[in-house]
Amino acid sequence: MTVGSPLKLSDSPVEVTSSPLLGEHNEEVYVGELGLGDEEVRLLKSNGVI
Repeated sequence: MTVGSPLKLSDSPVEVTSSPLLGEHNEEVYVGELGLGDEEVRLLKSNGVI
């Protein structure tokens, strides 16, 4: 068991960010990676697919 981190990096600033939320980047993936158009994404959403 470790009580604390043995490494102390006080002179090294670290930006702490939260993890992405579930589904946060869906639009990027559908349009950018899969190449779906805005209308296709809208239809999928309205039909409950996504």
